[in-house]
Amino acid sequence: MRKMAFIELFISVLLISSCDILRIPEINSIPDHLLLTNNSLELIWNRNDIHVIIDNHRPMMISAPGLIIVEGIMANNIFPAIFALDSNTGKLIWKIPGVIGGDNIIVQDNVLYRAVIGNAEVIAYDLKNGKQLWSKLLLGGHSPMDLYSSDKKIFVYTNNDLFFVLNNSGEILDRVHSTSRIFLEIGETLFLQDGFIFKAINLPSNSELWNLEIDNVIFHAPIFEDGLIFFDTLINPRRIYSIDEATGQLKWESDEKTLSNLWVMGEKLLFISSEGYLTGLYKNSGDEIFKISFSPNFELRSNISEYYVTGDVTTDIVAISFGDNYQIMALKLAKP
Repeated sequence: MRKMAFIELFISVLLISSCDILRIPEINSIPDHLLLTNNSLELIWNRNDIHVIIDNHRPMMISAPGLIIVEGIMANNIFPAIFALDSNTGKLIWKIPGVIGGDNIIVQDNVLYRAVIGNAEVIAYDLKNGKQLWSKLLLGGHSPMDLYSSDKKIFVYTNNDLFFVLNNSGEILDRVHSTSRIFLEIGETLFLQDGFIFKAINLPSNSELWNLEIDNVIFHAPIFEDGLIFFDTLINPRRIYSIDEATGQLKWESDEKTLSNLWVMGEKLLFISSEGYLTGLYKNSGDEIFKISFSPNFELRSNISEYYVTGDVTTDIVAISFGDNYQIMALKLAKP
């Protein structure tokens, strides 16, 4: 009896500690945000029952054709999961168990990949139904920081300075120790951050192609899109950079009070600002397209998560996760 009582006490303490780490609030403790009248977006659906998990490097809400994929915790629950929501309706399509603290998640070629924290592991799932396809333990690795895909390869950089390259069947093709933060390979070019310098390395010759000095360390993981690279740096306000992938030439930079990750959707670069806007910039110039307001104002002192933005490019739907409540909002982007 004493043994059983001890086990029950241990489990209770563990669950309470987990909730405290995740900072799960009482449901509906902060009211839903409302989209204010504008000419750029219209409300499609709202959910207020999923607390999105915090991650300081990669968004915990991503998208695929027809889907918004969220890693979080359902209201009145303590167990994390990855939820696949219909991008047009917000209805749950499937879910799989998650982990406390969250994973890195990406989509490539109708497959969801997750890099699991702790003893680093990559798991692949069929995007149609959430069924597991394969898993691979990254021996020696610990807690992946970055997860990318390109050319049917998966790239993982861990917080103990290991960089893994896998094929889309889960076979490890390469394992490298590097104190530079390596992001991915595109063709024969390796992209990495070394201190306050962003670099591109030619792999066959191991020679530097270009480097760009930036003002601080990169905050959110860079986006590689249509020959351009976008990222923000850890200052206040954060500085957004746009650089040419082939040459390293700075295309534009802008000081913005970014609160969320950056998301590229067509010709637009989207993010949530700490001033309470969904902001859209032209990705090729950095010029502002719109600032969309919400009501009430964000309760930044009561953040339970980070703010995330993503979108289904096949349906022109933008999805937002608010960091001060359980709310996920989907908006339809007006045609230009």
